[in-house]
Amino acid sequence: MKAGIIYPQSKVHPEIMTDYVGALKISLDEFISSKKIELVYEGIGLGGDGKVIVEKVEKLLLIDEVDLLVAFMDFPFLSLVTPLINASNKLLILVNTGANYPEEWLLPSNVVCLSLQHSFCCWLTGALAAKSNGQTAAVASSFYDCGYAHLSAMVESFSKSGGSVEFNFINHQSNTETLNINTLQEFLRQHTLVKKILCVFDKSLALSIIERVSSLKELLPLELYFSPLIFENTKINNTDELKGLLIKGYSTWVQSDFETIPEFTTMFKHKYNRSPSSVSLLGLETGLLLIKILEMQQDYDNPNQLIELLNKLIIYSPRGGLILDTDTHFFISPYYEIIINENMKLVKIDQSLQLLNKWKYFIANTPIASHSGWLNTYLCY
Repeated sequence: MKAGIIYPQSKVHPEIMTDYVGALKISLDEFISSKKIELVYEGIGLGGDGKVIVEKVEKLLLIDEVDLLVAFMDFPFLSLVTPLINASNKLLILVNTGANYPEEWLLPSNVVCLSLQHSFCCWLTGALAAKSNGQTAAVASSFYDCGYAHLSAMVESFSKSGGSVEFNFINHQSNTETLNINTLQEFLRQHTLVKKILCVFDKSLALSIIERVSSLKELLPLELYFSPLIFENTKINNTDELKGLLIKGYSTWVQSDFETIPEFTTMFKHKYNRSPSSVSLLGLETGLLLIKILEMQQDYDNPNQLIELLNKLIIYSPRGGLILDTDTHFFISPYYEIIINENMKLVKIDQSLQLLNKWKYFIANTPIASHSGWLNTYLCY
């Protein structure tokens, strides 16, 4: 089986390419060595140029003649490549962080999506923030991070659940060392009843925000409701920085999930001298999905039949069992309420019994995506 792999790059997070492709190759090592699976790679740079993406897809489908296509890219470009996929009668596995959502939740008939469900988690987090004491909050994000739907998902869910946003702090600085929160700090000093901050940041800026907010001793305690990447950050290890703070949010995984697959983790650390990340998790899961497709190769003649077979499967990942939602063609996974308190205790509460119902409610109540923000997939800039 020959699979075409389209992968992005990132100037700010240069490890993304190797996190994804490296984890994919490790997960398929046995199958690549035995030549049961062949991978053909094409890079798309930062993933924001539709012409480049179409050219790469054409090459993989027409020149390399791959059996299926895996594309780590975001939804705005799906309509550009769908005609090529349809004409070739191939399956497309769309991979991304899930920070955006599509213009229509039901994907084309021969497309499935594997993601980290960031927007879904942020929507759950917004509702969680509205439940606790006090219905007012400030919003904190960056110029880059707020260009994706995950922020609007959190804010809209918070508002629909009875909350009221009183202030918006948008950081325009990418340098974490020079980051200042003077305007947010002044607002909190003038509005002492506001004790919640809805935060959407990547992991490096998230840590900086925590450090700055924790220094506002006279304003503590404060509750910080975060987008999922904060729970990937292994540098939250100074209990002094967390005193007076309660950090909450939802995520489909935490770093410790990799402890369930020590052999993979050891191989990744040995090869790249760092721990696997959430993007590595997507690479691993892509490999697991390709193995399942290889095993069923004799049982289908076209992508629609293959998707029907995938509907019946559970793909077991470190974050739990992945199932394919038949109404949207999205793989969905267990999700967890995460709490980090000042004693550095990370509490992971499994909420998965409500998974399908919550997911259905989410997709029924999110606005149609306009794609007025960034086009490249989250973290690739």
